[in-house]
Amino acid sequence: MLSVVALCPSAYAATMAEKMSGSILLQVESKGEGWYVNPKTKSRHFLYRAPQAYQIMREQGIGITNSDLQKIPLGFYAIQDVDSDRDGLSDSFEIAIGSNISSSDTDNDGFNDLLEIIAGMNPNGGAISIDSSFAQHNDGKILLQVQAHGESWWVNPADHKRYYLGRASDALPLMRSFGIGISNTNIAMIPVSPTLMNCGDDFHCLGVALKLGQFSYANVNGSTITLKQSGSAYIYDSRPQSSSTKTVCSFSNKTALLTYLDHTETGTVTASESTRCSVVAR
Repeated sequence: MLSVVALCPSAYAATMAEKMSGSILLQVESKGEGWYVNPKTKSRHFLYRAPQAYQIMREQGIGITNSDLQKIPLGFYAIQDVDSDRDGLSDSFEIAIGSNISSSDTDNDGFNDLLEIIAGMNPNGGAISIDSSFAQHNDGKILLQVQAHGESWWVNPADHKRYYLGRASDALPLMRSFGIGISNTNIAMIPVSPTLMNCGDDFHCLGVALKLGQFSYANVNGSTITLKQSGSAYIYDSRPQSSSTKTVCSFSNKTALLTYLDHTETGTVTASESTRCSVVAR
């Protein structure tokens, strides 16, 4: 369920990042852009599309042992994947929690595995050693199972439960299920992370991220393209993998760099823009 965060008075503005710490936010007054607010840095990371969202959230992850992970209650949301036993739990999720993908009642106690999770029971049988204080201490964090295969979990600050984020395709339903609507005014109170965003091989992602204030990089056609700020200059840095040189273009403002990106994508770079670029040694 989406809920719009009300406009805060000026005296409360400074605590917006703290209030939204660890949350997934959706800009309801824009195009529904998604953001993750890192609970440690209190800065927001742009979640562009499912692959980038998954990568960014994993990059913010911290390791956790299996025994500590078990202290945090298990939450559920619908994951679109193979469900061999048709119990409402995807095979990938069941493998992560150790339940039987071939049985809808892993512990044979007469209760469906999904219903046991919703009820706070253990589908694998036995008692669950939940530590509420520990769970709340980890609110909003991305946790990576270091004693397994690096499975990732997000702890929802709203209910202190952990939710599986096992594949890139899980990022979008996670955002839809738990994203909190926020106004443009309120989200502007939360600083954008200075950490470069990984756009993968999506050139268009660079421009979208830059418009929202998130600097980024992408690997396109054998080159690593990085958008960053150096002093008052906005920089386009292109480094071909097999070259000893790189192309660096410097612009006085973000709008000029955005225009250059558009022209680069469409092959219409102007002579004036070309003068802003130089080829230098890497």
